Amino acid sequence: MIIKRNIKLNNTQYYITVDCLYKSTRLCLKNYNDDYYDSGDLSLLIREIEQQYNCDLINKKYKTNIPYINDILYIYDNIPFINGAGDIYSNSESYISKFELDDFIKKNNIKMNNQSKFKLSDGRTWHTSNWNKVL
Repeated sequence: MIIKRNIKLNNTQYYITVDCLYKSTRLCLKNYNDDYYDSGDLSLLIREIEQQYNCDLINKKYKTNIPYINDILYIYDNIPFINGAGDIYSNSESYISKFELDDFIKKNNIKMNNQSKFKLSDGRTWHTSNWNKVL
């Protein structure tokens, strides 16, 4: 099951996709170590990502000179279990998969947050409050 959720960064509306599956009667993340999934927790995380968004800090951190890619990297840096992200603009759609993002990050030597301890169920593991410490 693919779940799509919207994220608004300034005036741009993005969406993410999350691959889930049912284990018994529980909906879980399909391809992530901590398979816990809860739509309410994801909503809280998205709200924090939207509130902490700072275009100048994000451009300084990722340095791609491509605002769209910087925004997608910011989303991926804070929601490490997404399958990809994109936007719909003027009847055209763009989408970047997790695999393409990982390849771009590697090829361009982009420093991302260490998400080895990330748990959707534990807001203390989210990196959203660290954006004021980026520089």
